[in-house]
Amino acid sequence: MLRKMFDDEDLNQQFDHMERCTLTIAETINLIVSRKLSVARFGDGEIRMVNSLVGCAFENSSYYGTSKLRTILSENHENLLVCLNGKATDEWWTKFWTKEFPAFSKFVLPRVYGNTFVSRKIFSHLKQEGIDKWKSVWDQRKVIFITGDGSRFDFGHVLFDNIAESEVFLSKATHAIKDIPRVLAEVSQKDKDVLFLISLGPAATILAYELTLLGYQAIDIGHITSCYDSVFHGAPLPEKLPLKKKKES
Repeated sequence: MLRKMFDDEDLNQQFDHMERCTLTIAETINLIVSRKLSVARFGDGEIRMVNSLVGCAFENSSYYGTSKLRTILSENHENLLVCLNGKATDEWWTKFWTKEFPAFSKFVLPRVYGNTFVSRKIFSHLKQEGIDKWKSVWDQRKVIFITGDGSRFDFGHVLFDNIAESEVFLSKATHAIKDIPRVLAEVSQKDKDVLFLISLGPAATILAYELTLLGYQAIDIGHITSCYDSVFHGAPLPEKLPLKKKKES
């Protein structure tokens, strides 16, 4: 039955299309594993940046950031899975989409979207299966972590105890989009079989796209380590955690 969220019937049909085209969390991780896909995730902050020239809690507004995010949505790269929370899953998201979808609707294409919660809610949904699926992505691979200096991301987490070797590349903990050219210049010389795992807010979405175009598998992994700790160890949600002390230069 068609959801009646908007007075405009065309918008209702477009929203229904987006909901039907968005995979479940289980379907999303299975597709990533089976096809070795890169992942660019759009959460509420990225969607607001797409709709207008605004920033979010940890990213400044910029024409570059907004235009890049719109480009990612407008293209359909076979090796990149674009992920949305394309459903009104609860009261918060219903209010969010009611406000944002009229502007965002023009960026929704007839394509399959992954579920942006694949690295956030997967452990509460799939438990051990979610752990096993994600660990199979980087099993015995060389991984380069890209994260912010002082960010909450834990690249020494038990989730990564089966990788072959790792390297950490630090960007800015906040407002990292302006650092993207430097990051790309330094990491784009790496071997093509390396896996990039990126936790860097909206900049991670853009970097995953840019690295995919260069022939890498790159995954915008988000708060996966904090989400694991929240589900299995009762730790606070990622947004409740303080930033770590920055490394001394």
